[in-house]
Amino acid sequence: MRALDFCKGFAAIVLLAGCTGTASSPEPEREPGPDVSLSFIQQRVDEGTARAQLRVVNHEDRDLHVTGVGLDWAGYGGRLLRPYDTVVPAGRTLDLRIVLPPPACDPADGPVRGLLEIGGTPVRSVLDASGTGFVRRIWSRACAEQAVRSAVGLSYGNVWRRDGDALVGTVELRRREGHELVRLTGLTGSVLFELRLPDPVVLAPGEARSVHEVRLRPGRCDEHAWTESSQSFLFRGVVRIGSSEPLPVVLVPDGRVQAKAFALLRDACR
Repeated sequence: MRALDFCKGFAAIVLLAGCTGTASSPEPEREPGPDVSLSFIQQRVDEGTARAQLRVVNHEDRDLHVTGVGLDWAGYGGRLLRPYDTVVPAGRTLDLRIVLPPPACDPADGPVRGLLEIGGTPVRSVLDASGTGFVRRIWSRACAEQAVRSAVGLSYGNVWRRDGDALVGTVELRRREGHELVRLTGLTGSVLFELRLPDPVVLAPGEARSVHEVRLRPGRCDEHAWTESSQSFLFRGVVRIGSSEPLPVVLVPDGRVQAKAFALLRDACR
């Protein structure tokens, strides 16, 4: 599916992300096998990545040896099973690590099923509402990011300078395909850092490249913010391509910029 086709249909995809298909003979929510229930989570530290966890609740009175973990849903290409080796104790809940593949960004409906292999036997079960919501949100964001990155490259410049209580740098838009107007309509920082775009950030129709100023300032200095900030540089942008819906994208500065930002923050928080 072409990126710009995704952009034009993004609103429809988001709507579909909350829907399930209908069938004359629906599959059972949980197939025969060990009594487990499945959910899905993503820790704050993993936001913006393909890393997440399949949550397994073992309702049996015996331990279960898990030899595989995955999903079964069209949004990630159907059946996905990764090798695993752990034990979920009787009556306990365990979060099992999973790395999601690139999304299949055609509209995907139908139930989202978790997939386990227990002692070599596949076990498949529909995720609960919370887990289904997590999977669909991660998928929607990944597809939006894929659409943006296919159409335009976004990156920070290499030169950042101190200007009073701010770091001043640049953000660059470089066209990869299409000819539409591209707008970076927002750029959000974190609890530790504030970002501001002094001027509109646009890539005009047919323009190959544009560079715009971005200013980074210290945010909160309290100890709670410092100790609890697990994604200090998970900066989020919002992009529109032509008449597309707003498409979220993650813009993480490189290590050199991060080091300068922390030095700025330390000076401000003395």
